[in-house]
Amino acid sequence: MGESGPSLPPAGEWQRLGVQVESELHAGMQSRVFAATVGGQRVALKLTDARLADAALVAERLRMTGALAALTPVVAAPVRLGGALLQQVGAWLASATSFVDGRGIDLTSAGDARLMGETLAGLHDALGRLPAFAIPPVAALAAGTGSGPAAAAAAGRQLLHGDFNALNVIVTPAGPRLIDFDDCGYGPVAFDVANALYMVLFDASVGDRPKLYATFRPGFLAGYRQAAGRPLDDGEVDGFIDARVAALGRWLDDLPNAPIGIRTSSPEWLQTLRAFVAGYRSGHW
Repeated sequence: MGESGPSLPPAGEWQRLGVQVESELHAGMQSRVFAATVGGQRVALKLTDARLADAALVAERLRMTGALAALTPVVAAPVRLGGALLQQVGAWLASATSFVDGRGIDLTSAGDARLMGETLAGLHDALGRLPAFAIPPVAALAAGTGSGPAAAAAAGRQLLHGDFNALNVIVTPAGPRLIDFDDCGYGPVAFDVANALYMVLFDASVGDRPKLYATFRPGFLAGYRQAAGRPLDDGEVDGFIDARVAALGRWLDDLPNAPIGIRTSSPEWLQTLRAFVAGYRSGHW
């Protein structure tokens, strides 16, 4: 979490919940993730800074993820801590999901690009079969989407992953597994497709790999179309990529109201984000 984040909970708190922490896997702007065991089961334990999160919304997203995991084994299922999906532990909100061991996605691989597309199509099918949850539209679409899930559903929208990217897809011997539904929300399926492409476009820009996006996109879209068995309009997808970049630009111009990950970024990273937006608007990417 960094020096300004809360202190980690004492060992006694973990013992109370039957958690045995092994090692830290990731530290981000508002959360830390650890490998741990709960009741003999290996889990990914996530601590979210309670000052920066809406506990009720985090709990609802966990409830949704549990329902989704019951529909498809592709989703890493939440694991209860002390009988609850979400626990307040000191200054943190603690949750856990089943641990997924496998390899990451190779964005330069045509096969992995297609696999990502197929996986997203299958996820959308499962998400579309869920009942309504008290979850708002995805952040980049929040403006103009109505007042909540009911309005989004009325507009022909459904739950989306919200942050579908290579880091959230783990390839195991049994097939791909999906993690991190922290940004899930309502919206049109084309937005999720566009957001995944946006993330690759961003990686290509930041890593100065201009060919990456052009080689990834065809396989990804072909995999999605074949697995979804329904039309996917390239113009709509491109329009949502434009909207995603525009949302980033608006947040950079209004940092106090930007998502926490942007609001707390270093000056150097903010400069990188602004350079990406400027490059996209100029047609460089």
